Amino acid sequence: MTTVLDCIERIPKCLKGIRDSYPERAKNIADYLSESGIKKVRRLVFIASGSSYNSAHTAKLFIKNQCGIETEFTVSYTHLTLPT
Repeated sequence: MTTVLDCIERIPKCLKGIRDSYPERAKNIADYLSESGIKKVRRLVFIASGSSYNSAHTAKLFIKNQCGIETEFTVSYTHLTLPT
């Protein structure tokens, strides 16, 4: 049986993996944007629920301060009614 403590003890290894894979992940995003003809990202819209929604809110200030990109949030079931 996996306990909460087991999950907590795995966090450092997971974070190291995320940090170490960042250059390749960032390159993939930059390549995708470039190939799509997107020159500048003005706004990000996070469509999420639960922990991903909370994570997006955590990232909001960082994205604004470090990237200068505005962010919006919506709960995943409301994306069907977003204005176009």
